[in-house]
Amino acid sequence: MNDYDMWWFPFDMENTANLFEDCSEIIFNKYGVYINIKGFLEFYANSELRRLIDNHHPKYSTCSNTEVIETLIKAHFNNVLPDEYISKDNQKYNYSINELYWIGMFVTYCKYKSGLSFKETFNKLNFDELRRLYPMYHEMDNKNCYERIFNSENIL
Repeated sequence: MNDYDMWWFPFDMENTANLFEDCSEIIFNKYGVYINIKGFLEFYANSELRRLIDNHHPKYSTCSNTEVIETLIKAHFNNVLPDEYISKDNQKYNYSINELYWIGMFVTYCKYKSGLSFKETFNKLNFDELRRLYPMYHEMDNKNCYERIFNSENIL
């Protein structure tokens, strides 16, 4: 990891964790719909915007959570959230904000630790697996969590 990555690493972890935690609320407040959080976060992880953030693009690396979401929706969906990212039964998904916060934080930690992109890291860990790991690992130090998961399960 280069010096800039070392410096930026804690900010990126916190920003991503907050984005994941606040995503449903931001979208509900802006669009009046409950989001398919898994689908939207998978879209975000694989987006050009996240790649630009990974590469420390000055315009996007310091965006607020609302700006990140609005940029994604504007750039990819012409300001309209597609049906595939809206909860079909218009119910809030049963994810705790702590769970979403941990997922965002831990994926970002793993990105820096492994040297992979956010996209590669998120897709290897995958959202469902992260949810499965959350009860066992969310209170553990990130370093120990990373070592236990990746040494025992050979994910990365």
